[in-house]
Amino acid sequence: MSEPKPVVLTERIDDVLLLTMNRVKRHNALNVALNHALGEAVRQAESAGVAVIVITGAGDKAFCAGGDMLEMSGVEPVPDDLPPPGQRLDAATEISKTPLPVIAAINGYCYGGGARLAVECDIRLSTQ
Repeated sequence: MSEPKPVVLTERIDDVLLLTMNRVKRHNALNVALNHALGEAVRQAESAGVAVIVITGAGDKAFCAGGDMLEMSGVEPVPDDLPPPGQRLDAATEISKTPLPVIAAINGYCYGGGARLAVECDIRLSTQ
């Protein structure tokens, strides 16, 4: 299955950085590429002058359905264009380390790794 590019959509609105997980067909499940890209965006936000980060999921069904089980089981390969495993970022860890306030705008399913992302955020708002 081809991935949408990019897997994280970024939108800057004044001092707010909106990060949208963009894997709608997979209910924004965290694969290695999404996890790294989201972590990278969070890590770079402070130095870019961002005051607040908002994280949400693309589509209207899911914030994040957890880990991508097809990738974890080896059915689908990890993309080749990522840093080596020891240099990849973990989004939840980067959220917990940033001094910026992070808001989870939870718009549907929020399971497993998605719940971990939400828990690491300072504020959680849900449509459900």
